[in-house]
Amino acid sequence: IVGCIIEGRWEDARRDFDEKMLEVVDADRIAGGWAQTIGEVGQYERMGEPVAYQAGDYTMVDVPLYFEAGERSVRVVLDEAGQVGGLLIRPVPT
Repeated sequence: IVGCIIEGRWEDARRDFDEKMLEVVDADRIAGGWAQTIGEVGQYERMGEPVAYQAGDYTMVDVPLYFEAGERSVRVVLDEAGQVGGLLIRPVPT
């Protein structure tokens, strides 16, 4: 998912979304979130090592991303079936 976002393949990033995510997060919303991120922290440089952990019935995966002027983290929330139920690009917690 994160690779698809970095490469600008917005529709491909949605392929494992659950039904609710498909309803509320379209390709334009993903593209807009990425554009906002680039506007805040500059051009993408590299991806760090993903960290996965359990939170109840969900698997949370945090993927650190490094940009020319800062860092962000992409959080992907997976349900028990492996479908994406959440996706968030956020500042790195301090």
